[in-house]
Amino acid sequence: MNTHLWGNFLLENNYISVSDLFDAAYVNGEPSVDVTLPLLSIFHEKLTSNEVSTILSAASQNNSSFEEEADKIGYLSIAEQKALLGEDFPSYLLLAQTLINKEIISYHDFENIMVEYRSQTDILESDNEDIIEDNIVELSELSGGVLEEKIGTEFFTLYMKLFYSNITDYIEDDFNPLPPMEIPDYPSDILISQALHLDSDYYVALGMEQDTALEFANIFIGHISDEQYDEYNAYVCAALEDFLNLVNGMFAVNLSNMIGKEITLSPPEDHSHDIYFPAENSYLIPLLFSFGSVNLIISC
Repeated sequence: MNTHLWGNFLLENNYISVSDLFDAAYVNGEPSVDVTLPLLSIFHEKLTSNEVSTILSAASQNNSSFEEEADKIGYLSIAEQKALLGEDFPSYLLLAQTLINKEIISYHDFENIMVEYRSQTDILESDNEDIIEDNIVELSELSGGVLEEKIGTEFFTLYMKLFYSNITDYIEDDFNPLPPMEIPDYPSDILISQALHLDSDYYVALGMEQDTALEFANIFIGHISDEQYDEYNAYVCAALEDFLNLVNGMFAVNLSNMIGKEITLSPPEDHSHDIYFPAENSYLIPLLFSFGSVNLIISC
C-alpha cells in the first residue's frame, strides 16, 4: 500500500518516469535490495544528504566502510547505527534504495523528496481539536478502556484529525458531531466499510440514509467532476468508497511515517441493507450536516 502511494507521488511530481519505476520493479514480486544505513539515516533525519556524501567520500578514500567512517567522524556512533538498523521502516524505502542503487535518484534527491512528501502527508493543525478531545474522552468512558487498549489514544487522535479534515475539505465545513454511543450492531440502509490491518484488525464504516448518501457522494464527486447523479447507483456507491479509502489511505501513510510500520487496507465493502457487525466492540459518532445525518462507526 505505502509503496504504491509513494511511487505514485514520485510520478505525479516528476521525480521519476514510468520507465524508471518499471526499471526499479521488484523481481518475482519480492524486493531484491536491502535498505542501507545511509538511507535510513536520512529517512530518520539523523544525517543530512551532505553528511552522507562526506562519509561516503571518506570511506572511498580510506578504503573503509560507511559505518566505520560515520563513527570515526563523529556523525553516527556504533550504538546509534545499531539502533537505526533495528528500527522498523515503511516498505517504500525498498523502492527508494533500488532507485538509488540504479542511480535514478541520489541521496540528495531522496532527502528533498521526503521533505515534500511529508509536507503533503503530515497532519496540519486541526480546527476541531476540542471536538476530537471530547470524542476521545466520551469514547474512552463508553468503552471502559477498550479503545485505548486496542487502538491507542494517539492513533485515534490521528484518525479523527484526518477524518474531520477531509470532511471539511471535501464535504461540508459546517457539521455538528453528536456524542458517541456504543452499539451492538448496526441495521444499515447505506453502509460502506473498510478494514485496516496493523497489529490487530480495525474497521471503519460510514452509514447513512439513501438520500443522504446521494447528497454526500454528489458533493464529493463535485470536486473532481461535473457529473452529478439523481438517484443512488453503483457510481454513487463507488464515490462513498473512494472517500473512505481516501481518509484511510492518508491515515495509513501518516501512521507509517510516525511508527515505521506499514498498515494495510482491505478494499472497501458495501454492507448496505444488512446488519453490520464487524467486531466485538463498535462505537458510533453521528455527524449532522445540512443535508442529513452520517454515522461514523469504528469497530475493533
